[in-house]
Amino acid sequence: MKRPTTAIGLLLLLTATLSVSQEATRATTAADPYGSVLGRLESLTTLPLTEWRFHADTSHPEDASLDDSGWESIKVEGKWPIGARVLRRWIEVPERVNGYAIRGSRLKLDLFLTSPGRVLITEFANGAMVFHGNDDQQQPILLTENAQPGQKFLIAVRADAEEKETEIYRSRLIVESPAARPDPGFIREEILAARPLIDAYEDGKDKRQAQLDEAVKAIDLSMLDRDEQTAFDESLRKAQAKLMALDPWMKTFTIRAVGNSHIDMAWLWPWTETVEVVRNTFRSVLDLMREYPDFKFTMSSARTYEWMEEKYPEMFQEIQQRIKEGRWEVIGGMWVEPDLNMPAGESLTRQILVGKRYFQMKFGVDVKIGWNPDSFGYNWQLPQIYKKSGIDYFVTQKLLWAHEFTTFPYKLFWWQAPDGSRLLTYFPHDYAGGIDAGALAQDLSIWAPSIYGPQLSDSPEMMHLYGVGDHGGGPTRTMLDNAGRWMSPNAVFPKLQFSTARAFFDDLDKKLPDMKVPTWNDELYFQYHRGVFTTQADTKQRIRRTEETLLNAEKLSSLAFLYGHPYAQEEMNRAWKRLLFDHFHDIMPGSGIAVNYLDAKRNLEDVRRVGNEIVDGSLREIAARVNTQQPGVPVIVFNSLSWPRKEVIEVETQLAAPAREISVLDSTGKPAESQLLSFDQDTHRARFLLLSDTPALGDNT
Repeated sequence: MKRPTTAIGLLLLLTATLSVSQEATRATTAADPYGSVLGRLESLTTLPLTEWRFHADTSHPEDASLDDSGWESIKVEGKWPIGARVLRRWIEVPERVNGYAIRGSRLKLDLFLTSPGRVLITEFANGAMVFHGNDDQQQPILLTENAQPGQKFLIAVRADAEEKETEIYRSRLIVESPAARPDPGFIREEILAARPLIDAYEDGKDKRQAQLDEAVKAIDLSMLDRDEQTAFDESLRKAQAKLMALDPWMKTFTIRAVGNSHIDMAWLWPWTETVEVVRNTFRSVLDLMREYPDFKFTMSSARTYEWMEEKYPEMFQEIQQRIKEGRWEVIGGMWVEPDLNMPAGESLTRQILVGKRYFQMKFGVDVKIGWNPDSFGYNWQLPQIYKKSGIDYFVTQKLLWAHEFTTFPYKLFWWQAPDGSRLLTYFPHDYAGGIDAGALAQDLSIWAPSIYGPQLSDSPEMMHLYGVGDHGGGPTRTMLDNAGRWMSPNAVFPKLQFSTARAFFDDLDKKLPDMKVPTWNDELYFQYHRGVFTTQADTKQRIRRTEETLLNAEKLSSLAFLYGHPYAQEEMNRAWKRLLFDHFHDIMPGSGIAVNYLDAKRNLEDVRRVGNEIVDGSLREIAARVNTQQPGVPVIVFNSLSWPRKEVIEVETQLAAPAREISVLDSTGKPAESQLLSFDQDTHRARFLLLSDTPALGDNT
């Protein structure tokens, strides 16, 4: 095995890698006239780290005296099985990268590990811990603000994975030029952002393309080959000046960046872990709000806030203050983000009732925007349920995943229910994006003409959701810093704003009269996830039975209340909240790990027990008020449904004396159709069939 890579070894490795990159770039130049320029600019600011030393877990991997000469090597895209592993390598800062002097630059380590399971990662640079967190929280690590040739860094990484395979997905150094010099990487991203937008609009395209061509031609890469750094920097300044001619047109587009964090209540982890995930995410958001005064955050799911209210009241008060300031937006209006196919209609209504009531009571906010970006399809009744619950807009995006089957045709549309209720619906590109200039511009170039038309008349706007999601995390400092760069007046880029979803829809409302918004008359069926209607059938059955129990409990309690029986308000509220939790879109569909269904079983059985106790107490009160003065043993049949029912039921009752046959009379004294099944002479217990004709929400005695 070789010893840790020396400066010469690192430079040779980088040179070889960059040469391959240049060959690939030359091969594509014929198809892309900007290919060679863009490829070379990228090579000046991104240094691949293709190989690491690799070992089983060991103590203090950050110790410089540790001898790793006997360790094996692992390359990018290399994988290992379960358990903890250690990665190490030395990095020595070269004087130039592909001819570009990097003295005084900022250097960042962009190491990204990935796994189907969770990975706990600890990173060290020259003995100091610079990162500790899970794989969802990874972001580039700053190594130095002022790189100097010959400067050395010992990087050590400890990765502790679950019982899943782990992979080095990305490994590189990122170079950001000093403030006094133009940044080739930044100019490259400006070019990448301008290209798709120019291509998207025919009107004025030739003029704008010529302006971009002039800017690209001004970049004199030959100066790097002659070691004339100052002349190359000057060519970048000229290119930037020429790009500025495009800036007024680019600023006619607006990107509203909405910070959020999708948090699954239970998926590849139990709900108990989610409480910690919510706490860490909310704490991170609140801390970042102190550092970035324009940063705004959007969050749904009333249950997440109640956890904080119960367990971290001081943090909850901070959130209340940020909501008052307009920097923290509560959204969605539901208790959790549920499955939107299988819960009963009343349950979906309760999601909104319970969620909106909580937000109104705790924050004084009446939520108007439905928010469920990750559910596995959306039933056709949802616009009606939302509109009648005071919600006017809906945000989701899951159907954009289903390209292998059917490409959904719209990004903004009126979603119309069978009764004619219409809900203005918007699909962002994703719910856990970053702030990447090229990707944002590409998305804008596809959807702006689709929404606003091929002529650039209105000022097109796009809502972009950014922030680490699923296992929480939210916006990162890297995302906010990137956003700050593209908000700079010197950036040739669409107008980028930190925003809320409500601000996006408020602006959109003003433009709707002049827009041709299509209408979708159907469910939003998600073809990509199969099995969600059948998997974990026991949980689905328990949810349905518990829904029926709680509805019966409410109906009977309301009737019993008319007779003075106490209404179990607190018990009902708690029971509904617990049932609504198990409607979550990774619990009810059956897409989570096994422990979640054990938790759901315990929860639903307990909720059903509470509901049955309320039902029994209410029925006893109602039964006590029924006139049963006729001779014989009274039998009360109650119909809890909202329509009359005539059907055969089986009854078991105990008579006062032995009998060979029985007669059954209805409440008017007339004979009712019945059939004796059995009679126990010892206990006087009779079993018989009865044809019962019972009115809606009524009884028959």
